Amino acid sequence: RMARTRKAAAENKKEEGSDVDETTLDGVDASSELPPKPVESMKRKMIIAKASSFSSGISLFSLRHPRLDSGVLFQLSKTSCDEVFLLDDEFRCLFSGDTLISDGRARILSPFNPIFLALPYLEKKKARYEQLEEILVDEEFPAIERLRENEQMMEEMEKVADKTDMCDEFLYKFNEKKALEWIKARFDVLKAALVANAKLHDSITRDDEVLPRYTFGVLSDHLSRPLAAAAKEHLQIKDAPVAEAAPEPLGMKRKLDDDENLYGGTMPPTKKTPTQSTTQKKLQQASKGTKSLSSFFGKKTK
Repeated sequence: RMARTRKAAAENKKEEGSDVDETTLDGVDASSELPPKPVESMKRKMIIAKASSFSSGISLFSLRHPRLDSGVLFQLSKTSCDEVFLLDDEFRCLFSGDTLISDGRARILSPFNPIFLALPYLEKKKARYEQLEEILVDEEFPAIERLRENEQMMEEMEKVADKTDMCDEFLYKFNEKKALEWIKARFDVLKAALVANAKLHDSITRDDEVLPRYTFGVLSDHLSRPLAAAAKEHLQIKDAPVAEAAPEPLGMKRKLDDDENLYGGTMPPTKKTPTQSTTQKKLQQASKGTKSLSSFFGKKTK
């Protein structure tokens, strides 16, 4: 249907006196056996996100990830903050109606609380009160300053930092006690959500030690290593017990020692061949090439 529409448009242009070749439509040569050139509709990309992420348009920035301490792509706007994940399967394309999208990768926008992005910068400037313009500074990732425009970040800033007003300017200072309590609140919400929606195995949800440890493992991916260590102590998360060495499978071959067999016992002693006397050796050599006595009484073959 799309090809017919293009041809009809080309015929209309030709009737108006324009120089249009009917065999070439949008870069597609009908007489050629080569594959058609890509058109703009094939260059679209698939993005999976909440509807609220599109409310003010999508703006992507490279920001320092608190856990990785390296650049990661984020969608950041006045009303939303999302971490961008790329679902990349090799050799895949997508169909959208009658259109083929050549890039089959999916970009997933996962909601990310902007306070997690600000915490590492607050930790570095915790010695004194400073303006956010002085705190959110990163020469390698200058887009971090746009975090000041995010409404959620500004609303929750006082939950992790002390705020004071000086000369009509707001100054902030990191408060570790507040931050740990804020992290604990995030921890409780996440644990309840995992139990309700994640469909975890009963061995996790019914264990009072495993479930908090599992939840903290998810949450710690949003924290710097020093703050994650402090939060782990604050939440009293217990380490997993050291797993006992698993027994060696019977089908697995292992290297033999000099004095052990496959079953771990000592090797059986080898049988020693008795030594022959000089007379026995001479008789053995003399009997070579002769038949044994029993061969004379055996059944003859025809």
